[in-house]
Amino acid sequence: MPICYGVLNLTGDEIGRLTPYELNMRIGGYEERMKHQRIFYANFVTAPIINAAGHPKHPVTVKKLLPDDFGNGSPVKVSQEQADSLRKFAEEQERRRQNGTAQNTD
Repeated sequence: MPICYGVLNLTGDEIGRLTPYELNMRIGGYEERMKHQRIFYANFVTAPIINAAGHPKHPVTVKKLLPDDFGNGSPVKVSQEQADSLRKFAEEQERRRQNGTAQNTD
């Protein structure tokens, strides 16, 4: 819920109408925007400042500053038990939403 209300700035009604898939897509879009913003600042602010004051033989690159944003980080591992639990929860919530018995968490 903090992600929905705070980061994505959704209202209670919007959250109630979202499916788990739509929520995941919104969160993925937010993560992608933040990744591009980090790369932009590292490319045009951080790396030039570090390189101007540092060692010209060993310049800092954006890929060295943000290795996870360029695919060099390890992906998050989720156990099969956790994945099954999350899938079951999402299916139950979707079923409740379709039947009109979903609880409003405002």
